[in-house]
Amino acid sequence: MRRMWPATGRSGTLNPMVDIPPVTIAATDLRPNTRVCGTFLVRQKRRGVGRTGKPWLQLVLGDRTGTIDARIWENADSYDASIPERVLVDVEGQGVEFNGRTQLRITRITLHPAEVDTTEWLPRSNLDPVDVETALRDHQQRLTSAMLQRLVGLYLDDREWLHAFCRAPAARTVHHAEIGGLAAHTLSMMQLAYLVCDHYRQQGVVVDRDLVVVGALLHDSGKVEELSVEQSFEYTDVGRLLGHIQLGIDRLDRAVAAIDDFPEPLHLHLRHLILSHHGEYEYGSPRRPKTLEAMLLHQIDMLDSRVGIVTQAMQSAGDETWTGVVPALNRHLMTRSPSHADDTDTA
Repeated sequence: MRRMWPATGRSGTLNPMVDIPPVTIAATDLRPNTRVCGTFLVRQKRRGVGRTGKPWLQLVLGDRTGTIDARIWENADSYDASIPERVLVDVEGQGVEFNGRTQLRITRITLHPAEVDTTEWLPRSNLDPVDVETALRDHQQRLTSAMLQRLVGLYLDDREWLHAFCRAPAARTVHHAEIGGLAAHTLSMMQLAYLVCDHYRQQGVVVDRDLVVVGALLHDSGKVEELSVEQSFEYTDVGRLLGHIQLGIDRLDRAVAAIDDFPEPLHLHLRHLILSHHGEYEYGSPRRPKTLEAMLLHQIDMLDSRVGIVTQAMQSAGDETWTGVVPALNRHLMTRSPSHADDTDTA
């Protein structure tokens, strides 16, 4: 049965609404003083308590475009008990400005009555799986090492793994947190690997480009098993217990075992690339980079993930000049550069 709860105002009555008709909007289009109606996925939920001891509820609502920070100020405990995470809800509310950020004050919320595929409300990249495979096979053919070509071929010929790779996010929330995000992050890193290695090779630096390129493909390969794309982006049991680094090592070991006479030194260096790509122990890296190729891979990963974090934060900020505090970077970010400012000069 469809249930609906009115969110009452602080006086105990329904919150007054300005005489503006509600509009159906995407998450990233929320603006202050806009009445909103729409269907969103409850991505996260958190109960808080005000200074007077009165509870309130924060919901992170999402769709394909991004997320909305929403609040319920009345009957928070009832809502908390009745609305789980990872369900669809029909929402009415009004955009308000709070601490310089746009927030949705919910005035009515309904559990969405239809059983639908909630992944349709998750953000996704624009990459087509066919294009992903084509790009990966092009990278495979560019490798000069026949042994590494064979190794990459084992990954790409595993249709089940490749399908999951094309759907997996690169992270639950931090960067490239979208369906297809892992493929987008990986392909970007592989392209950067060519550019960075060629730059230093032109300066006379001896670097094994093939190792860095294949390391870019393999470094996060364990996320295919670590993260699930069901009702939301969540960690699997094996992902929580082992983590993507160990899962990536396990898959590499199985692939190498299937290739006769695979050189042990090459296997060792590939293992080190996966184990050290987070860079430092405090960032979850079992080993710190100890080869030039591993150092380059770590820096390329940092570069692409940071650009992903910044881009995601800026998109969520909409027309705001500043983002909210970005947890992964622990800072506000300015969303406009001088090159994006309107040119007001006159001839």
